[in-house]
Amino acid sequence: MPPLFAPTLVLVPVAASVSTFPALWEPMAPASQTPAFTEHAERRTVRQADL
Repeated sequence: MPPLFAPTLVLVPVAASVSTFPALWEPMAPASQTPAFTEHAERRTVRQADL
């Protein structure tokens, strides 16, 4: 899986319109969630928060 967090995080502030903002925000949200939850997946509270 290519690293998606950094590029999507950088592209969100450059959204030029109301329609491009959600188009860039939606991939950024799971891309930022995935590294946090995969790194701390052994903790029960983190697994519950992921669900």
